[in-house]
Amino acid sequence: CSAISKRREFRQLTHAERLTFLSAIKALQEGPRPSRYQAYVEDYSRQYEISHYNAKLLPWHRAYLREVEKSLQAIDSSIMLPYWDWAYD
Repeated sequence: CSAISKRREFRQLTHAERLTFLSAIKALQEGPRPSRYQAYVEDYSRQYEISHYNAKLLPWHRAYLREVEKSLQAIDSSIMLPYWDWAYD
């Protein structure tokens, strides 16, 4: 690894970075059904009861989000999955 990337809050992204991120999300939604995006939604739904009410939550969520991020990076390597700071609202 030659560089360490830092996640940023969604509203800290530049306009261009937001467009890049949202375009990559849209690209995951396109293609044959089920799309890659739909597969992630279905996987999350299947795992919800299993992983959300026990000690598996944080490790499972970290691995799940990393898989989503890698799919986005396959579309554009500059993408880092942003987070949403709900306290900011």
